[in-house]
Amino acid sequence: MNLLTTIIQIFSVSILVLSFIRFKLSVVLYLSFLILVPSSGSMYIANLYLPPTLINLMLLFSFVIFKIRKDNISFDFRTLRPFLFLFISLLLMFFFSDTVDVSLQLRVFLSDFTQTCTLSFIIWNIAVKDEKFITRIKWTLTVSFLIAAIYSVSITRLGGFNPYTSFISAFFGREKDFASIYAYADIERVRNQGTMQHPMTWAFYLSGISTIFLSMFYKEKKVSYLLLVCLFVLCIIIADVRTGLVSTVIAILYISYRYNKINFKTVFYSIAIVLFIVGLVAANKELTERFVSVVDLGGTRTDVTGSSFQMRVDQFNGALQEIARSPIFGKGYGWTTYYIRYVGRHPTMLSFESLILVILCNHGIAGIIVWAVFAVMIFKVPRKILKQKRNVYFVDGIVIFFFVYAIMTGLYGYLVPFGLFYSFLLAYLYVGERNNLIYYN
Repeated sequence: MNLLTTIIQIFSVSILVLSFIRFKLSVVLYLSFLILVPSSGSMYIANLYLPPTLINLMLLFSFVIFKIRKDNISFDFRTLRPFLFLFISLLLMFFFSDTVDVSLQLRVFLSDFTQTCTLSFIIWNIAVKDEKFITRIKWTLTVSFLIAAIYSVSITRLGGFNPYTSFISAFFGREKDFASIYAYADIERVRNQGTMQHPMTWAFYLSGISTIFLSMFYKEKKVSYLLLVCLFVLCIIIADVRTGLVSTVIAILYISYRYNKINFKTVFYSIAIVLFIVGLVAANKELTERFVSVVDLGGTRTDVTGSSFQMRVDQFNGALQEIARSPIFGKGYGWTTYYIRYVGRHPTMLSFESLILVILCNHGIAGIIVWAVFAVMIFKVPRKILKQKRNVYFVDGIVIFFFVYAIMTGLYGYLVPFGLFYSFLLAYLYVGERNNLIYYN
């Protein structure tokens, strides 16, 4: 394991050093680091811990230097505007919150803001002007997720034990964090988490990248992309995360129908994909029972796991009771995370397993309004940037996937990978349209 520790530290040092020498390579390496090293973007170099906030600020500083060297200090904020609106609006609510201290809110806010906005902003600004950079990111995503998926499949016979993530958690001194995650996330058994800290995070990455590779399959007609989608869906099945399956199926069906309209081929492939997924689910009795709980509207069944419709209603009522003292602005930014870490599972809302619960508790009714505006803005951006309607549907698919996943599970750092997927897919489609225009001209 000493060799693995050395490799990770060399990996980390290379990212930081190259950020001042070969910035684009540094960005690509850090993207791979986020996928392959379950550290939430933090680094540990020679007993020196570097939090993700600091690393992202360093990358942003290097990016500004990179732009100055290129004699081009202009920045494109088009893809970042919805996120800026969201975070600035939530920042203004700090002083009206009910429970969480302002200093604690600010610390959590800076971590979320820098991780969500920095790398996605950098990727968009470089990719729209450098087609080769998009190719590098495509290869990075392909190789990194392929390695992670192969590893995920290879440990299926270990009964839930993950030697790699267990070692990394010990290396970063985060055994307690890992233990609290599993204790309060309603996990009765250890599930396959691939190269991530948690199965839900792993499933989110898999679902998001499946949507992206499906979009690239439609654009480039490469069967290899479709095979990768099948591999990632298999990994979601192995991870035993029903939300990942539901959100992936919805995104796939939406993109397929909107892109091809409704014809025999579309219906055939859609049915084939659904049957493939249903077959995999049916082969796992425990996963089948978890899916049955979704349609248990009356909450009458006791032999299934997961949240039924009635449980969701009870959780919503619990959220309203929790913010009774401050219904407009809620209890404060990051209150749900604070509660889980220092108190434990909530008596009615458990682990706040829905985006709606998180928003209500943290930001109240005002937060619901802000997030609704954010959703509208995030849908409008591709319609202003892209010219072809079919390309807009691809971006719609990734946005729909995000909201379905978050509404069903909560918000546990999912904005970070969503921002990356969103910016990259927009850049990929935007540059593709521009190249086609040049070709036809």
